[in-house]
Amino acid sequence: MEILDELLARPLDDPHVRPDGPPQSIGIGRIESPRGETVCVIETSDGTLRRLHLRTGSYANWPALAHTVPGNLLPDFPLINKSFELCYACADR
Repeated sequence: MEILDELLARPLDDPHVRPDGPPQSIGIGRIESPRGETVCVIETSDGTLRRLHLRTGSYANWPALAHTVPGNLLPDFPLINKSFELCYACADR
């Protein structure tokens, strides 16, 4: 957090950085949750929300579940699924 505070306190002085449009506000939040990293990015303009991107740990881990299923019996799937304890709502897009 100290590194982030230092970076945010400094102005952008890179000669290659030039504004090419109206200023926009972007906020990024990252947290380690029980199922993995959860990231939320929001972008606002003129006081309104323009974009929202949310990627939960469960959403990122669903592909790993598919690799554990081959070679197992269908009745084993609930046990495999609950071993990961992934959130269904997080993957519903």
